[in-house]
Amino acid sequence: MHVTGLEVATFTRKLGIEGDAKLADEFKKKGVQVNNADIASFVPLAKPIWETIAAGVKAPDAVAVLDEIAKMAK
Repeated sequence: MHVTGLEVATFTRKLGIEGDAKLADEFKKKGVQVNNADIASFVPLAKPIWETIAAGVKAPDAVAVLDEIAKMAK
């Protein structure tokens, strides 16, 4: 099976979102106030860092992977 970095990033991001939602529900049931971060506001601020990381990674799809993650934050 051949899996690209983009597919792995998309899959693991989905698992993370589902896991976070489950944990948030558990905390709420116990009376804990859960705040949701405005992730979309952080994307433009993080973009220059991603470009630096991608430049140092020897993966042709590094920028595409980071862009896909950014899309999921919207």
